[in-house]
Amino acid sequence: MMVKFIHLVQMIKQRGFTLLELLIVLGVTSILLLLAVPITFNKLNEMEEKQFLNMFKHDVLYTQSLALSSFDDQVRLRIQDDYYEILSGNVNEVKTIRKIPSGWHFNTRTINDIAFKNSGTIRKAGTITVTTPHSTYDIVFPPGKGRCYIVKK
Repeated sequence: MMVKFIHLVQMIKQRGFTLLELLIVLGVTSILLLLAVPITFNKLNEMEEKQFLNMFKHDVLYTQSLALSSFDDQVRLRIQDDYYEILSGNVNEVKTIRKIPSGWHFNTRTINDIAFKNSGTIRKAGTITVTTPHSTYDIVFPPGKGRCYIVKK
């Protein structure tokens, strides 16, 4: 009977984990978590850039469609330091305002206002360079075209 009791106690002891085993598992888990967090933030920044540039491209198309539908008014997209806006008419009626993320810089060296003719082609072709904290992009407006395209440098 005593042998069975000792054997039962040994079985109970063998079912648990030692303190050393728990510390090793917690150490490995914390190292994996520390490595995963920067990867997540980089991916989040990439997605923010992609979403903002996609929205900018859609706003350019919106500006073009407004120019096509308004015969007398001049419609343009004007870029400021921390926002851009879509303006319509001679009285500069604001149609849309979008905030530019902090740390971003738009270099409008060849285009101050993005404006389209009534035919849908751009009034002045050129390139806008967008610098983000992580990347640089060129937004190119080719002559005689109504569309723009974005190139990552």
